[in-house]
Amino acid sequence: MSAEARFGVGQRVLLACTGDVPALRPALEACRSAWPQAHLALLVPAPERDAVPAWASEVLAPTTFWTLELPERLRAGHFDAAVILTAPGDSPHGLGYLCALAGIPERAGVSGEFGGQTLTHWVRPGQADSTFTLPYDLCTTHDCATQERS
Repeated sequence: MSAEARFGVGQRVLLACTGDVPALRPALEACRSAWPQAHLALLVPAPERDAVPAWASEVLAPTTFWTLELPERLRAGHFDAAVILTAPGDSPHGLGYLCALAGIPERAGVSGEFGGQTLTHWVRPGQADSTFTLPYDLCTTHDCATQERS
């Protein structure tokens, strides 16, 4: 099944970004290209809000990711999946944990270390190339999507 079919109409995907959004732009565009019919919400640090692509369905830009309100705000978004996008070498597990607390059932990212249950799908850095093809890597090698909403 193609990535587009798995994240199609009705799917709500959170793209959780750490740090430099312009540096993550290729990954963001790959997500948009892979899942053109999905609702793609971006979670970015507040200073990065202006760098978010115009196609984002929703933008969440808190001043800090570590507040008591943010997991509840994410839970209210009814996301089917989260893709944690980080710069090479950065750990996705903090945001994976945040998404787990919010009840997001599918959480994917690139990580060199095992992070317990923070990520439900992870790709080792050697398996993902440096051009940030994470959405394609995950969706062609792992079943990282949930059922279509009815």
